[in-house]
Amino acid sequence: MARGGARHGAGRRSIHLSTHQMHSLDVRHLARHGYLDRDDEFTKVEYPSSTFEVHFDGAAVWLGYRQRGATTDVTQRIELAHQSCNFGGLRTWFICPSCLRQCALVYMGASRAACRKCQRLKYTSHADDELAAIHRKQLQLEARLGGANSWMRPKGMHERTHQ
Repeated sequence: MARGGARHGAGRRSIHLSTHQMHSLDVRHLARHGYLDRDDEFTKVEYPSSTFEVHFDGAAVWLGYRQRGATTDVTQRIELAHQSCNFGGLRTWFICPSCLRQCALVYMGASRAACRKCQRLKYTSHADDELAAIHRKQLQLEARLGGANSWMRPKGMHERTHQ
């Protein structure tokens, strides 16, 4: 039986990249590791797939990076916003340089860093069909159980949830 009906595959292919195909910088990672507390200091933030040079001044982050295959470095200033939490403390956000909305992640394009919407990025899960969504859910449940080979019920998990 054919999948997708009579028009399956009809039309132009999507030109949108997905978020996992782009390099990103996470403000939560920076705050968690104390990078935002270091004023007037260059810091090299290393991820498994990329490296950024970040300079912090109290109200903004100066970001320097080079895309693979590009010949020029991109240097960009990204404002920071602070929001008070209900039970105390502050949550820090990036302000997208393009649309000025708060975001936790900025994605690195060839010429600028911007939020997911400005870079026109999609989540990978949005393009999944039903079978792929079921497979992803199975992998998540197996990971919660300690991998595909360990089927013992974790401490604190209800028997019904485990079944």
